[in-house]
Amino acid sequence: MKRLIAVGDIHGQFKMLELLMKKIQPKESDKFIFLGDYIDRGLQSKEVIDFLIDFSKEYNCIFLRGNHEDMLLAFLKLDEKAMYGESYQYNGGEYTAFSYAGGNAVLEDLKHTIPEEHIKFLKSLKYYHIEDNFLFVHAGIMPGIPIEEQKLEDLVWIREQFIYYPTGMDKIIVFGHTPLNKVLIGNDKIGIDTGAGYNIALSAIELYTKEVYSVKWSEVK
Repeated sequence: MKRLIAVGDIHGQFKMLELLMKKIQPKESDKFIFLGDYIDRGLQSKEVIDFLIDFSKEYNCIFLRGNHEDMLLAFLKLDEKAMYGESYQYNGGEYTAFSYAGGNAVLEDLKHTIPEEHIKFLKSLKYYHIEDNFLFVHAGIMPGIPIEEQKLEDLVWIREQFIYYPTGMDKIIVFGHTPLNKVLIGNDKIGIDTGAGYNIALSAIELYTKEVYSVKWSEVK
């Protein structure tokens, strides 16, 4: 049976990602939707991006843009649509600099240490993806507004205005961005950021069966 698997915010937690995939046991027929925020906060952003690029060569993958990739692209001045590059230093970007350029690195080092293959990957990230009865997006949507009319800023940054109100959409919104105590499975939204960026847990969900896969920080050795 084909599985449709969404993966929450990874935030540089390469070892947690490896353990999560061991639990999922990917199959050739699977399709993976990664919801963004692959970088920052954790110590192995470079290794995470390397893994995702290699993983996509073997499995069917869709990669979405998170607010952290958006900030990095804005900081590097590589995408006119990207926003808040000036805030990147306050959102865990220094850990990404360490990952790419070593322990004494500063953010400016990212401008000449990120491999071109990684830049290409970051610039290719989608703001949203629609599959069957699901709409995948990093942060959420402004309720009641068609996806084509959504502000890009909301797709990667929105929180309370989305989470606490009915979506008004005819598809179930699958999102990350806002850390939750556990995977949220609601009537109109499914949230799967369980705090990997804060050393708590990394989660994924198979959408057709609602089977949840999680790796707790305590499992990482």
